Amino acid sequence: MTPSLLVMTLLLACKGPDELLCQVEPSAYGAPTATISWTTDQPADGVVYYGAGGQTGTRTQTVRATQHRHILLGLPPDAQVVYQAMATVDDQVQTCDGTFWTEPLPSWVASPQITVQDADPQPGAWLAAVFELGTFSSQILIFDRQGVVRWYQQAEDERFVVDVQPSLDGSGLIHDQFHYRFAQDVGVIRKLSWDGSLQSETPITMGHHMFAQLPDGGLAYQKLDVRDWTDPDTKKTQSVVGDAIVEIDPTGQQTEVFNVWDWLTVQPNGFSSMPSIYPQGVDWTHGNALKYNEDADTWLLSLGNAGTVMTIDRSTGQIIQTVGAYGLPVAQGSPALEHQHDPTWLDDDHLLVFDSHFDTLVSGAYEYELVDGQLELVWQHNASDQLFALALGQARRQDDGGTWVNYGTAGVIEDVDPADQVRWRAQAAEGYGFAQVRWLPDFPTP
Repeated sequence: MTPSLLVMTLLLACKGPDELLCQVEPSAYGAPTATISWTTDQPADGVVYYGAGGQTGTRTQTVRATQHRHILLGLPPDAQVVYQAMATVDDQVQTCDGTFWTEPLPSWVASPQITVQDADPQPGAWLAAVFELGTFSSQILIFDRQGVVRWYQQAEDERFVVDVQPSLDGSGLIHDQFHYRFAQDVGVIRKLSWDGSLQSETPITMGHHMFAQLPDGGLAYQKLDVRDWTDPDTKKTQSVVGDAIVEIDPTGQQTEVFNVWDWLTVQPNGFSSMPSIYPQGVDWTHGNALKYNEDADTWLLSLGNAGTVMTIDRSTGQIIQTVGAYGLPVAQGSPALEHQHDPTWLDDDHLLVFDSHFDTLVSGAYEYELVDGQLELVWQHNASDQLFALALGQARRQDDGGTWVNYGTAGVIEDVDPADQVRWRAQAAEGYGFAQVRWLPDFPTP
């Protein structure tokens, strides 16, 4: 009978001087990982080789220690895993090896369906926050390009996960989490170990959408700033929702470093009359992306409802450049920045965004060139089935010149080659959409 990973703990008896006493333990926190541990009398270089299907082609990082703990990542569900642990001291090698079986996926895991497959699938995996449409019940998934789920964890009840990132120190994942209707101020940024255990949880007052990691171990997030505003024409006063950037230093001290209220004047936009996702007031700017450029020490802030992308000097809080409705305009004949998400300056002159155009009900990736003080469209990709994302979405340029596009609430990810041909496509599980996704080229998929 096949032993279950969830209940199995193997203790391998030491049979000779060249064998280690190893213990294999499944994660106690729901993540589909296993930890192999052992102890050596003196510091040794420890590593574990492992894999599925009888192969051990995947390895953990080599760590010098006496207390060894190696997490096996990327394990496929319902499969036999074979491993060999090695500890080396002065060219003397001790080993232990064995096999175990992983559990099938739980029924609640929202596995994606691959509808277009690569001719030559790339190594690596997708890290994705997925959510149920309507309830925003969220999961964190890592899945490969065949659609095999390699890591999963479910968020707390009534919590919406938008952004998830690998931690800069390599120890696990960091994700944000909010009330699913933004009706309660319970936002946090949570750091998880690769075994699924919670390492830390940082409250983020009125936090929302994306966050950023800083090289010194600090964090930054987008904060809602709600103020009363009186319309100069109608003299009507109402609550209006703007945005700020807050940094958290490694000690936990939080400091507001930028606020749109200090720089912009409230202007009606095409989304002001729509029902706000924020019960606190009229959704004016709707910040939906925050990115840190370490080389330039700048922030890139996307204000979706305001149709504006800002570059901000981190050290001074001064605006370096603004494009869109509040800055350098989009040229006549090019689609406006209407509700853009995930902007990236590919270089000094080219801006890539994901946008959903409510006049045509078509979403996609749009690349603009800054020419004579205006943004001119030079490339776009829209899905052949004319997908429309009511919310969220991403577009990212790849090293080979291709682009992957996340269609947000439409629940599709497409990877197109430099010739704009779809080479891979994933559909979220029925009733689910994608929040933020990231491609992890080095994630193991044994």
